[in-house]
Amino acid sequence: MMNNKSIETVVNEIKSNKKYKVLSLDTITNVVMLEIQKHKTIKNAIKSSKKKLHLILADYLSQLNYALAEKDLKAAFLSGDCETIRQTCLDIMSKHASTRERLDILEEFYPRLLKITGEPKKLADLACALNPFSYRWMGLPENTAYFAFDNNIKNIELLNLYFQLENIDALAEVRDILCHPLKDFFDIGLLFKMYHCLEHRQKGAGWEVIKNTPTRWMVVSFPTRNLANRKSDIFGNYKEEILSNIKENNWDFQIVEFQTEKVLLIKKGA
Repeated sequence: MMNNKSIETVVNEIKSNKKYKVLSLDTITNVVMLEIQKHKTIKNAIKSSKKKLHLILADYLSQLNYALAEKDLKAAFLSGDCETIRQTCLDIMSKHASTRERLDILEEFYPRLLKITGEPKKLADLACALNPFSYRWMGLPENTAYFAFDNNIKNIELLNLYFQLENIDALAEVRDILCHPLKDFFDIGLLFKMYHCLEHRQKGAGWEVIKNTPTRWMVVSFPTRNLANRKSDIFGNYKEEILSNIKENNWDFQIVEFQTEKVLLIKKGA
């Protein structure tokens, strides 16, 4: 049986790896604590944890050069040209598979969703990755407070620069939403293309995030294609369980379908 010292040893070993330095320490520790229970040796615990963290980090989904993106953002806002800023945001979103798949539906995506949920005063973008760069397509009221959370430190640093340049009421925070659920109430919580990823990390984690996030609406999306660009009913893998949980909580829901994404809107109420 490995003890707390063993956990610390594994965490430090992984954190010293340049690849994983961008991940929240909470995420690394959580994964290690889960994986270390399955293995008898530190060596195997490290190997197993790195494999799980590789999937969480998902750097294979992104080709973003953060230094270049920062430079391009500053130049775009310095130009003062709205179209240049929008194009720069599109370019950044195109560097990550999740947001790249949404570009073709971006003009209709948020209007259709907000028509159902109504305009939020406070919005939480959970495990956001690069999604907040779609801010200019959201059509949010100017007084909407936008909070973005992600366990990738580089994403958060870039987003806070962007929010600062936009001069809006917004904040990006390094936070593992599974380890540390939000305390404040939000009108809308976004959880885009992450439910199945959370489930791969730990069974039941996807629903746990939905349940533990204090919101009036949870907007949860699923990709309609896999990484090989083949049609895949990812939502269908979890539909029965999710709808059963919604019914058990006496919540309402609607499903909105797009070409590349299926969105489940859960009305939790006040």
